[in-house]
Amino acid sequence: MNELEDISGYISKAKYNIDNGDELSEMITMVVGYLARLPKLEADAEYLYNCARGTAANLHRKESATVFREVIAEETATEQKIFKYVHRLNSNLPEILQGIRSQLSYLKEQAPRKQILDILTKVQKLSNEIEKLKRQIGEKL
Repeated sequence: MNELEDISGYISKAKYNIDNGDELSEMITMVVGYLARLPKLEADAEYLYNCARGTAANLHRKESATVFREVIAEETATEQKIFKYVHRLNSNLPEILQGIRSQLSYLKEQAPRKQILDILTKVQKLSNEIEKLKRQIGEKL
C-alpha cells in the first residue's frame, strides 16, 4: 500500500508544464519504473481481493443470495477499492507517459528555433551597442 501511495503522490504532485528536458527525462524514468512494478501490484491486489471474497463467502454461505452478495460486497469493500485503484493506475500511467514524451518531443523540436532566436537577440543587442559607440565616437570628433 505504501508503494501505491508513493506512485499516486508522485503523479498527483508532478508538474506537467515543464520546459526543462532533464526534468521531463527524469519524470519518464520515474513513470517507467512505476509501470514496471504496477502489474505485480495489481496481481497482488486482485489476489487479496479474491481471498477476502473467499473468506467472506465461507462465513456467510448460508445466507440468501441477496444478503450474501451485499455482505460479500461490504466485507470486501476495502480490498475491492485497492484493486480498482491499482487497475486504474495501471491503465492511466501509459497515457501519462505518452503525454510526458510528447512534451519532451515538442521541446526537442523547439530547441533549434529557440537557439536561433537567442542568437538573433544577441546580434541585435550587439548591433545596438555598435551604433551607440559610433554615436559616441562621432560626438567626440
